[in-house]
Amino acid sequence: MINQVDLRAYKSVKYVGDIHGLFKTLVFDAINRRKYKNCLIIVCGDIGFGFVSFKKEKENLIYLERDLAKNNICLALFRG
Repeated sequence: MINQVDLRAYKSVKYVGDIHGLFKTLVFDAINRRKYKNCLIIVCGDIGFGFVSFKKEKENLIYLERDLAKNNICLALFRG
């Protein structure tokens, strides 16, 4: 899915790579440990898509969407 995002809505940009499908850990760490708000998180390569069913991946991301939206955090995911 491709969404157009107004980057002016975010105060900072964070970069991370090689999360190997650990989206829940990434989001938990960003919100609870690092206290990120109003930021764009760019995940570059080795994101972990393709190892479980598309349905399961979609369910996981929908589950995280609520917490991300609450903190105005956008995840941009790039495979590679």
